[in-house]
Amino acid sequence: MALFSLAETSTKGRVVVATGPLNANEIVLKEHPIGIALYTAARERFCANCTNKLPLQGSVQCAGCQKLFYCNYKCRDADMHTHLYECRAYKDLDESYLEDSDSMFLLRLLSIFGHNDEFASQKYDDCFPSIQLFDSFTPIQKKFDLVGHESNRASDYVKNQRPIIRKALSLLNYTEIYQWIKNWVGTEQKKQELINEIKQDWLIRKEKEDREEEQENEQENEEEEEEEEQEDDKMKKDDNNESLLDKLKKKEEQEKQKQEQKQKRLKEKEERLNKLRIQRESEFNDEQHPISRQCIISTLIPILGEAQSIADCNAHTIFRDTGFGMYHLGSMFNHSCAPNCAFCHDCNGRIIVISLRPIRSSEELTVDYSELCISTDR
Repeated sequence: MALFSLAETSTKGRVVVATGPLNANEIVLKEHPIGIALYTAARERFCANCTNKLPLQGSVQCAGCQKLFYCNYKCRDADMHTHLYECRAYKDLDESYLEDSDSMFLLRLLSIFGHNDEFASQKYDDCFPSIQLFDSFTPIQKKFDLVGHESNRASDYVKNQRPIIRKALSLLNYTEIYQWIKNWVGTEQKKQELINEIKQDWLIRKEKEDREEEQENEQENEEEEEEEEQEDDKMKKDDNNESLLDKLKKKEEQEKQKQEQKQKRLKEKEERLNKLRIQRESEFNDEQHPISRQCIISTLIPILGEAQSIADCNAHTIFRDTGFGMYHLGSMFNHSCAPNCAFCHDCNGRIIVISLRPIRSSEELTVDYSELCISTDR
């Protein structure tokens, strides 16, 4: 039986509460992370898989990027799927991108989500407790359950993350990026509904962009026409000796030319818009590529921005100087300066939450987000 459950409140949103009385020093939660990323300075001192300190002898280096290290071959093989895009980034992207731990965590999330089936099938028997509501959650579902938990995150952070996310997605091929969509929605029916929705949004947005571009072109043409009219007026003033009949005839020819040019521009505009519409719609007619790469990327960027904002807000530092991990249930405990629980991490990166004192039934479970024995500004 679970020792806690989630309750909805009007002031704090979703909170963790005890389902019954708890004793002091009782283990409330043991949970493996959704994902872990090492800080830059720790990548040569700690295992990228289990976060243990590397042995003095016998550590194993990634054969691809030669940047991350592991305790042994078992740890390296276990981290294979998680390190996939991270490894590509070390080979294809500049060092400044890789020095940012948030960027590396994003790449790890992409790898985990892309191999959702493999991670979802992992059984952690040593996780505690078992909550029926979340037992069947996949890594993607756990992550975006947290997005709902912290739905009030500022959009400025998401906006600033767009270039980082776009660069990360550039490492993925079409098959990998499409698999991400399939894993995200789960069932085949929902996948098809989402694809149709993305297609329509994409076409509407692009058609709007095309029309805005055409309006700008029209405005430029109107300005050119005004300049031409001014020049014509100037020429008319200079040509005082020309007969009235010749002037009228010339004016009619000019008006006729202007109308013909205007009709020609409108026709060309419609042809361009139709051509673009057909071209974009044809992107979705290939059975192997039912939705365009650019279309998927445009959809994923805001979604991954939300995922990154949750990591920025709710990730836990592991052993102070090692790295940080993202936990599903462990990230839902609120902060208190007088907490009734405390958390630590074991050698495998699991978060362990322990009660500090006797706790009443239905009392909220809280932890202190600040580190012990660290001075803080008053």
